[in-house]
Amino acid sequence: MEWWQQRMGEDCDEGFKLAKYPTPCCQAAHTLHELAYDWPQGFGRYALPAMNANIGELSEKQRQDMERILGTRLRIIYQHL
Repeated sequence: MEWWQQRMGEDCDEGFKLAKYPTPCCQAAHTLHELAYDWPQGFGRYALPAMNANIGELSEKQRQDMERILGTRLRIIYQHL
């Protein structure tokens, strides 16, 4: 956690740079966004929120359709307030 907090502080001095850092476990270089977290999390420059949509989780087809429409890959992150 201490390593992550230090990298987070370095990475977001002037907005997220998403720089690659050597990981403490194997020294492989990854951005904080590329790390595997316990639940879907991520760093982004854009968000497409949908409040109270009452549709539940998106299906794989819905995600693929959204990626095709937007022309980019998506990482779906659910937020419960």
